[in-house]
Amino acid sequence: MHYKQIYIGINYQTPEKTVNWVDKLRNQVVDTLIIVVDNSYSDNPLLEKQLQDLKINNVLYLNTNDNLGYFNGASYALNYVQEKGDTFDWLIVSNVDIELESENIVDILNEYDKTDIGVVAPGIISVDGGYDKNPYKIQRCTKGHMYIRKIAFSNMLFANIYSGLVRLKNKLVVKALDGENKCQEGTEIYMPYGACIYFNKKYFEHGGKISIPLFLFGEELFVAETCKKLGLKIIYVPRIRFKNYEHASTSKLANKRIVKYNYKAICFIIKEFF
Repeated sequence: MHYKQIYIGINYQTPEKTVNWVDKLRNQVVDTLIIVVDNSYSDNPLLEKQLQDLKINNVLYLNTNDNLGYFNGASYALNYVQEKGDTFDWLIVSNVDIELESENIVDILNEYDKTDIGVVAPGIISVDGGYDKNPYKIQRCTKGHMYIRKIAFSNMLFANIYSGLVRLKNKLVVKALDGENKCQEGTEIYMPYGACIYFNKKYFEHGGKISIPLFLFGEELFVAETCKKLGLKIIYVPRIRFKNYEHASTSKLANKRIVKYNYKAICFIIKEFF
């Protein structure tokens, strides 16, 4: 079967947010498949029943019986889709701590279904800060910046200092923008914010992947560098708008583990692309 959109939401011990994420996609069900990938180690019949109780067509629950991480959980669902022989125009990889606020998504996406566009970065509005997390980066990171990040996540002390400086910088940027977006719709950007990424089918047709040898983090840089390598554009489209409650799943990880996964991800990205 062919779908206009396939949404893949990754759940890790956040069933309430997962059900809400699906419910907010209710108006997108025409020619759309919604897949919930449960990374919570074991089957969750209650979550599966709650999803069924929403009475939304084309909602699929998949349990991985393991915690595969973000992109690898999405890749698990993509493999399932491909093995069934299903096809799609757009594949959306998403956290479940966001809520869709826009309508007529397919009409908007049709405007960007062009030969050189591989990814669309939607508007992702922080509930805490009130600003759009996209574009995550407009210009490519330098090699020097990547090595600074590597040092920053080499231990807890440096990671806390670096994270504090990033938060301060973000506050200053938000204040300077004064409610305006960082750039206009249709702008080509370097890197999308990872909470929700729209992949055009051309990303995969050109050889792009979402399976990576990482558990968490580094996904945005991986997508940015893959698109650069494949000659595909990443476009900012804030008319597709989500409300973001931020890090519902990663907040359940210990800080030491977050630093460890960040360091491993940065080392991988530097080795592969810089």
